[in-house]
Amino acid sequence: MHVNISLKLIKERVIYLNIGKADVPKITLGAARKNAGLTQKEAANKLHIAVSTLRNWEQGITFPDQPAIDAICNLYNLKYDYINFCNCN
Repeated sequence: MHVNISLKLIKERVIYLNIGKADVPKITLGAARKNAGLTQKEAANKLHIAVSTLRNWEQGITFPDQPAIDAICNLYNLKYDYINFCNCN
């Protein structure tokens, strides 16, 4: 069973994570930013972080802390369950 959620993707992919009875679509952190219409620099400025920090999060090199995750979800207008923060398959 797949949950039908429409996510516009820009050269990115959706990963399905099986949780219980339904598959939950996950959008990559970079795709979420692009769908919000933001460059890395714009998003980093709004999150009050360095561009290199955002780049590391998007590449899965480092992981944001809980306050940063909350800010990202708010900025991109997405729930935590729909963002793939680990950049893994």
